This record gives sequence, structure tokens and C-alpha cells, in this order.
Amino acid sequence: MPRLFFILDTFYINIINILICIKDLIISAQEPSARILFRSFIEYSDQLIYLLLNHESWKDFFIDSSDDNELSKNWFKNFKPSIISQYMFNQINKIYGKEMEKIYKDIRTAYYKRNSQYTHVSINAIYHSAFVLDDDNFQKKLGGCYDSSMKDFLFNVIFYIYLNQFIIIHIIVSDYSLPLRHFNQNGNISAFLFGIGNDLIYELLKLVFGESDFNKAKEKYEQQKRNDA
Repeated sequence: MPRLFFILDTFYINIINILICIKDLIISAQEPSARILFRSFIEYSDQLIYLLLNHESWKDFFIDSSDDNELSKNWFKNFKPSIISQYMFNQINKIYGKEMEKIYKDIRTAYYKRNSQYTHVSINAIYHSAFVLDDDNFQKKLGGCYDSSMKDFLFNVIFYIYLNQFIIIHIIVSDYSLPLRHFNQNGNISAFLFGIGNDLIYELLKLVFGESDFNKAKEKYEQQKRNDA
């Protein structure tokens, strides 16, 4: 189990930091830069799922070397995105069935492809990063600017967080027999890491709906929970 906890902590520290940066960039109206980080979030999530599903890969993940060339060769041989994603899709098919594999593959592929444009500087990404291209609102994005694509992007981030958390929790509980009591601030998995931080999710949702609408929805939800108790 120590290696499992080390893997979870290592990846979730990186994942949480990425999501915090995405939130801060969105607040600053820097959606294109946030999309570059979202692509990294997808890759970190993919690799974590891959490691949890493939115990044999741990020996390569824990390689004892400080040589950059050796580490690079190891990554290209064992951990490049095309290897990880294909293995992950196959395993999701085995665990959840062909329909779930197709749904997950379609979503993951679409998100990864769209946001990779901002990493590799495609022509569409260049235009979107420089200008607001809405029909009734053309302006330059120098210093940051909100446009109609912002909410769609935030929905993608929030949805992908929950989708991956569902898969990861299922794997850990079913494959590692780890009780759910570990997945909290007082458990063995450090740093509220496993929940991806409810505060962070709340902040993203506020940005999507507006703080007043969000607070009304939150109060209604919490009142319903009190009524059901």
C-alpha cells in the first residue's frame, strides 16, 4: 500500500495545483492559457488511471535513474499518451462494457484534441487566443477577455473532473479493497486530494453560473438535504 499512497499523493498534488491555476487563469479571463493546462490535467489523470489499472507499469514508473536521456526513453517506451490512452480504453471496456468505453473515448478524445490546439499553436487557437470572435462582440483579448466559449470550457473541466473521479474511486475500492474512509482529510490519502477539493469545484461553478445564482442553488440543495435527513 505505501507505493499506492505515494502514487496517489504524487499525482493529486500535481492535479490540484493544475486545477488551482486553471481557476486563477479563468478569473483573470485567460481561457486560452487555461486550456493548455487542461490538456496537462487530462494527461495526468490518464496516467494515474493507467498506473492504477496496470501494476506491471509500476516498475517502470519507479525507475531509479537521474539520467535525462534514460528517463526520456522510458517515458516514450512506457508512458507516452498514445500507449496510456489505448490501454485505458481497453480496460474501461473490460470493466464497464463497450458502450461506456465509447462514451469515455469520445469525450476524452474530443477534449484532448480541442485543447491540444492551444499547446501546438494551431491557426484556430491563435485566432481564439487573440480575438473575441462572437458575432455581436469583436474585440482584442490583450490582457484577457471573456467570451461565449468560457462557460463551455468550464463545464468541460468540471465534468471531466467528476468523470475521472468516478473511475478512479471505483478502481481503488474494487481492485485495492481500500475503504472509502481513506478518502477524506483525516484518512491516509493526504491533502483533501482525493476529493479534488470541494472549494475548488464551488469556485468553478460560481464562475459558470454567477455567484448569486450559485449561492441560491447551493442553499436550495442544502435545504433539501436537511429536509431529507
